[in-house]
Amino acid sequence: MHPGLYHVETSARIIEDSLTSITQKIKVIMEQYSIPKEEISKEMNDADDIIGATIISSFNTDVDEYLIDLSVSIEDAIGTFENLQLYQTTRTDLQANHTTLQNGIQGLQSRVESLGKCPTCDIPNPSNLTTVANYYLIPSVDDKLNDMPPASSLAGLIEQGNLTFHAIPQKCSEQVAPTIAALMSVLNESQEELLNTSHRFPSLESLIEAVSDCKTTVRHFADPVDYYDFVRWAVSLTLCMVMLVIVVLMVVALSLGLPVFFYPTIYSTYQDARLEHTAIGLYRAAVVASFVFSWLFILLVFIVLFFGGNAHTLGCRSWTHGQLFGFLDQQKNIFSSLNNISQSFNISQSPNISQETNSETQQIQPSTSAIYHGCKSGQSLFHSMHMEQHFDLEDFLNASKYLDGFNETAQNMSVNLDGLKLLSDNGRQGLLSFKQCGIDSINYHEQLLLLSTPVLKTDLGLFANELDKKAEVPENGQIKEELKKEAETSRYLNTIVKLQQTNAAKMSQIVSALKTISTVYKANVDKTLESLTQTEVALHNQLPYIVGNVSQCIMDKGEQSLLRYLDWVRHAILYKVLDCHWLAVSLDNVYTAVCLNVVDPLNAFWLCLGWCCAFLVPGVIFSIYTARRLKPEPTISKDTSTLPEKKTENMKCHTEKAASNNYMSLEEVHEMSMVSEYIKSKKCED
Repeated sequence: MHPGLYHVETSARIIEDSLTSITQKIKVIMEQYSIPKEEISKEMNDADDIIGATIISSFNTDVDEYLIDLSVSIEDAIGTFENLQLYQTTRTDLQANHTTLQNGIQGLQSRVESLGKCPTCDIPNPSNLTTVANYYLIPSVDDKLNDMPPASSLAGLIEQGNLTFHAIPQKCSEQVAPTIAALMSVLNESQEELLNTSHRFPSLESLIEAVSDCKTTVRHFADPVDYYDFVRWAVSLTLCMVMLVIVVLMVVALSLGLPVFFYPTIYSTYQDARLEHTAIGLYRAAVVASFVFSWLFILLVFIVLFFGGNAHTLGCRSWTHGQLFGFLDQQKNIFSSLNNISQSFNISQSPNISQETNSETQQIQPSTSAIYHGCKSGQSLFHSMHMEQHFDLEDFLNASKYLDGFNETAQNMSVNLDGLKLLSDNGRQGLLSFKQCGIDSINYHEQLLLLSTPVLKTDLGLFANELDKKAEVPENGQIKEELKKEAETSRYLNTIVKLQQTNAAKMSQIVSALKTISTVYKANVDKTLESLTQTEVALHNQLPYIVGNVSQCIMDKGEQSLLRYLDWVRHAILYKVLDCHWLAVSLDNVYTAVCLNVVDPLNAFWLCLGWCCAFLVPGVIFSIYTARRLKPEPTISKDTSTLPEKKTENMKCHTEKAASNNYMSLEEVHEMSMVSEYIKSKKCED
């Protein structure tokens, strides 16, 4: 009995714990929403970086090309500005030196001509000492230099454009931040809605209370039942020992008494019919013991079989035939909490619902038989209890409910870069000013011809050497000093000529550089501005698509994460949390513990004892019959006067019968004859 009660209590505790843990398990499942929430949050927090990185990667090549074109235009502008400044400086030097050179040559020429009046001096002819290149013909470029933008205003345009372009991710982060915050709010609201809806899940509190009451009842009656079982077995063992003694007495009595019926002379050797008296005494003892104790045993068997049989009929047989499930279905309080949750849920969903509909909702009663067989076949408790009538799981796990607000908010994500300029207005105006400076209007060909013209027709160095030679001629002794002085003057003027030549070469390089720039600078500026315009237009046009693609990617990943979570929730609730195979196993264990291990063996054992009691009745009847038939006669001795009269008559009858049937020997017949004569003589005396 004790193992059966223990298994029943254990099974009830397992059922109670399993049913109680359903709510906690569902809560744990709902808390796992943090996993997709974290994934979606990470995607949203990375959205601004993704948008910025996508813009950088998409337009990096275009911006680099634009910056290269801008650098070319800036190099042209700076080169032009610097060359124009050098142009003006060199032009001033050339013209100043040209004046000095002209004045010096004219003085040298007049002085040498005056010395040449000496007919014997043979002074070199200074008529060829004239300038060829007239550097006053070099035009001024002050107007063009004034139209040029300062080099400082153009020097930082490339760095500024590069910084502006790479500052786009920061602008995206600032503009996307409110949308991300709104998405996080929607995500939190979805989590709260999911959690609140899960609280409406059908409650099994009444079923848990019923199982708990059953467990408490089993635990409450465990000790009395154990004590009853101990007393029952003690009494039954005592009575069984008594019945065993009765059976032993009957067997021994039968062993002693039955042979007399078939072999009357078998105990003739025993005096006074001792064995017959013993058999009769054993019979009488067995009969008395049977009458004294058998009714107690029969009453015990009846009581045990009454309760055991009713337990088998009401419990085990009802279980087998399904009648017990029908009885449980009539107990509406078992699933009352389920109906209450369903009613409150329907009222919250439809406040204007009619009272009739509420009454129909309250009348929903799951079938315990369907629950048991459904769980045994592997169905979920959700379907076995028809919880879909109380709770719409598909609507609860409908992803569109939680994604509509999220998608709508994500679609509002936008980035506005209207104020973004890769080239500032000052930079653009500087390029336009450079384009309009007019350096292409300079006649570079004439200037290059002028600059390539020799400064003087005669080499002043050679002229000075000739003057030195003439000064050494003896005939020129009087003008020697003057010739040497003019030779020094020629050499000085020759240094000016060389300086002019250097400046002319420098000026020629400047003019050549300006000429080269003048042929391409307008095209370079136009290309730069066109590249800038195309890049900015493409950036503004493609930006909505980039933001839209990123937001769509976030929505897709968020939807996938949420769908994976909701699918896992559906599977976990139906096949993990509400997997009720254990319920069928526990109920089968209860049936096995109660019926197969306790009630059926108990009834079988006591039914066997009952049949034993039933077999005592013919035993008692047979014992009485045998005891009445077994009436032993006194043994004949030499002193026949001591035999009772009645016994002598019996002996006579036995003698006659034995003589007629030839059962006795001659000595026995003789003895019986002597007994008969004694009886007759006794009668005569009487």
